[in-house]
Amino acid sequence: MTARNDPCPCGSGRKYKRCCMEADRAAEAAAAGDVGEEGRRVWVADAVPLPVAIDEEDSPRPVVTLVLADGLILHQNILGRLAGEADAVADALADAVVEAAKRLGWYPEAVIVRHEEVAAALGPALAGKEVDVRCDASPPHLESAVRSLVEAFGGYGIWPPVGRSEAWRGWGLPSELVARLFEVAAGFYRAAPWRGMLNEQAPRATLPSGRQWTACVMGNAEEVFGLALYSEPEDVVSLFTADSLAPGFESIRGRMVSLTYDPVAQLGPKARKELALARWKLAGPAAYPDLMTGNTPGGGVSREDVRDLIALLDALPRFREANAALLEEEQETELPSEPIDWTDPRTGVRFEYESMEELLEPATIADEIGAEVRAMLPEIEAALGPDASYDQVVNEINERLRAKMDTHNRKPLAELFGHTPHEVQRLLSADWSAKGGAIELNGALSLSDLAGSEVLERARALLSLAAAANGLGRTQAGNLQVAVVRQLIERVGLSGLAAAYADLPTVRGPREQEVWPVHEVRVLSERAGLLRARKARFELTKKGRDLAAPDRAGELFARLFETCFRRFNIFYGGYMEWPELQYQMAFTLMRLSRVGRDWLEAEDLLDETVLPAAMEALPDTRGFVDGGWLFRRHVLRRLESFGLLEHREGEAADEYRLAPLFDRFLSFADAG
Repeated sequence: MTARNDPCPCGSGRKYKRCCMEADRAAEAAAAGDVGEEGRRVWVADAVPLPVAIDEEDSPRPVVTLVLADGLILHQNILGRLAGEADAVADALADAVVEAAKRLGWYPEAVIVRHEEVAAALGPALAGKEVDVRCDASPPHLESAVRSLVEAFGGYGIWPPVGRSEAWRGWGLPSELVARLFEVAAGFYRAAPWRGMLNEQAPRATLPSGRQWTACVMGNAEEVFGLALYSEPEDVVSLFTADSLAPGFESIRGRMVSLTYDPVAQLGPKARKELALARWKLAGPAAYPDLMTGNTPGGGVSREDVRDLIALLDALPRFREANAALLEEEQETELPSEPIDWTDPRTGVRFEYESMEELLEPATIADEIGAEVRAMLPEIEAALGPDASYDQVVNEINERLRAKMDTHNRKPLAELFGHTPHEVQRLLSADWSAKGGAIELNGALSLSDLAGSEVLERARALLSLAAAANGLGRTQAGNLQVAVVRQLIERVGLSGLAAAYADLPTVRGPREQEVWPVHEVRVLSERAGLLRARKARFELTKKGRDLAAPDRAGELFARLFETCFRRFNIFYGGYMEWPELQYQMAFTLMRLSRVGRDWLEAEDLLDETVLPAAMEALPDTRGFVDGGWLFRRHVLRRLESFGLLEHREGEAADEYRLAPLFDRFLSFADAG
């Protein structure tokens, strides 16, 4: 029997009383029947970030997985780090539930977790265990258990939990994504939007993907500088109206992701070593980006959240600059600003801002109306009558201001190729998977209709092979095994793949990334939710199994296309990136439907189909390539591989035009 002060058998290096002793005793109590009927039927599982430092090099962000029944901790296990993706958190919780069940000899009827996306991923991870997975943002007993556990480790028991990391690798993010974040964070620091923007002047931002955040610029008080994103607008109000920082922060109910800046001299050894090796860009010695999360799965940050953070760090300084007069007038007069509805032309992010009125002390209607708006009052009062209420007057003012903005937004502009800002915004913010939107994908096409699509053929071969083999072998590096790559090449049988295979060393066979079309379709299928990596295999998801059927080919094609241009980095594997080009891809597709009927070179198509704001953001190619080359390689060739463009060798350069499939698959509403 392990004594209290002995090293814990789990191998953590901590004393048994400080590690697994409570969990072991709780498990013994549960096995002996010391939990109630509800505890036998329903467990609670969560992954909680810990405010401790672990000496091991590979443990920059400790997280503990917990399983509870009736308040008893049945299982706890400390992980050195945990990626912020819902699948990764679900896998860790599934392992915890299975370990708890092994100790007790039985599974519960249901497991409760706090986040919907984790619940959706945990169900498949526990397949075959006959366990129902439920979601409850405030499961019973979890808060008190987490507070006690965190305080036992010497931290303050904040709820919901806060996530930090000693080094960036603790977040489990791709190195190229972190490098891009550092680059944009340096630009945000140099732009210093806090100089003309109060913390309380927090606009609601809508990304081209449809995801929304309330963006709070920190630094006006000259204490903490950076940007905080809140998924729920009410959390910002709670934060600024709280009596102190801790209660306000603890009141949040949505997700929070914030980036602040620390002096390099204050970094810990892990962060200093990581920075020296990575050589990330900093705006200065006091501008090292530091990430913090609140109420996120496992205390982590997802790649999609980081991409949103990058876009908003990039766009917010331009929002402040474009609307400086209104924001500064509101600060000086403490009167509500005119409503702002502004879209960043570079990133496609839409900012909506009413005023910081709800964060200020209540005032009379006369004090709240600015001089510009006051000029409207006589006409408004005459129309509404002397007994009009405050809400009626304000609603009428807002209606008139919106009408003025609407008139501007519906005016065709030469710089937008004769389209209106309203039309462009509809395209940039459209949900590609919705019916009747500004851009619509036809998912009803048959397999024979899509016979010319190389991407579809490769994806169907991959899914078919995964179905037949009940999963595909996965290397430690996260790629398909050599034997699987060879099978795919033989099954697809395309000339390009056969040639690539022939050029490879035959001793060891082709590795996945040496046959790029195979590698890319595997990554794309995983990003589309058709495959999922689980330990030593790539498994077919339920969605992947359903869409692999021949009669679902149109839906599969639409999902691959939307994933490729909306949720996959089209510059993956290239030498440089041009994210602004991808942000406005819906506009390019619409313009191609207008100008792509005749054979044109890539340079001509680039000039006719890409927004000027994206052209202004063309990366410095140092003379090696030009914008036309990037456009041809990453956009036109992808569209050709989907079967939507045709290609031929022209007299001076390659030429492209629409394939018949383009009009059958893509349609655009109100774009003219």
